[in-house]
Amino acid sequence: MFLKVTKDENDIQWIEVKNNKNLSFEFCSYGASTYFLHYDEKPLILELKDKEEFLSSNQYFNKSLGIVAGRIVKDIEIDGEEYQLLQKEGTNYCEHGGEAHGLTYKNWDTNIIEKEDSITVEFTIFVPDGYCGFPGSQDVVVSYEVKKDTNEFTIWFKVKSYGNSVASLTNHIYWNLNGSNLNNTYLKFPAEEYGVVDNTLLIVGKDKLPEYLSFNEEKNLKDVLDNLENNKIMDTIDTTYLFGDQKPITLVYHDDKFKVTMETDHPAMNVYVDSTNTDVVFNNFEGKFKRRGIVFEPQYFVYDVKSIIIRDGEERVNYIKYKIEGE
Repeated sequence: MFLKVTKDENDIQWIEVKNNKNLSFEFCSYGASTYFLHYDEKPLILELKDKEEFLSSNQYFNKSLGIVAGRIVKDIEIDGEEYQLLQKEGTNYCEHGGEAHGLTYKNWDTNIIEKEDSITVEFTIFVPDGYCGFPGSQDVVVSYEVKKDTNEFTIWFKVKSYGNSVASLTNHIYWNLNGSNLNNTYLKFPAEEYGVVDNTLLIVGKDKLPEYLSFNEEKNLKDVLDNLENNKIMDTIDTTYLFGDQKPITLVYHDDKFKVTMETDHPAMNVYVDSTNTDVVFNNFEGKFKRRGIVFEPQYFVYDVKSIIIRDGEERVNYIKYKIEGE
């Protein structure tokens, strides 16, 4: 097991971890994030060549989201009292906890916990009452638990609230298993309903999941994305799926050589395929192209504000567990 911790001139900590099997990581205290994830030195997530761009990019590359991930109406109501959240310009909602002002773009405190079978890199931050308009103060912990002798890791999210508030944290890792676009990548997970959005992508309700967005049976992402684009249904996938009572949720995502299986206790998950083709340089590949990464964001269903309310003194814990298999 390998562990190395460095700190730069901005007090940002970079933590390299390599287990006894095939996985190696570099975690970062800024945004409680993952800079790289390798399987036998092969990148499995989008890895920005420039670390400064990794820190500052507004695309949330491989960072934590919170205190509420996703898009939530700017004027939320808790027990009859209304709160005005930090509003995304040109919209009627707050995005990912306040965009550039959210926890994604803060430097967290770091703690490392070593046990017999794992190393956990723990990031903590205190959120004061009224931060980005959210009521109640909170202690927030995001932890990456890396197993020493198996190719597994778990992301833990823990929130303790002081005063009634809301919370729904998640992670924004961009997976890319083959160093090119996602056209030969397959996806399968169970869901029967999805969040219906308006023209600003704010969820305004839920409905039965249409077949063209369903992954109840394993599908090639190319086929799904081609259908969406050719029929002018959507430019890409940016959809919140509801799991219902089916727990734990297992997601399988693979190409010819790798398979990633995910388990989570969250009741919903947003799936986003990055087709923005922005001018970002990666270590994974050269050039610019669409469909370069896919993000799985397990979370609470933010349209139902009651589901994300956390009460004074309450502690909420959620997890995302990954298992990686490869040749």
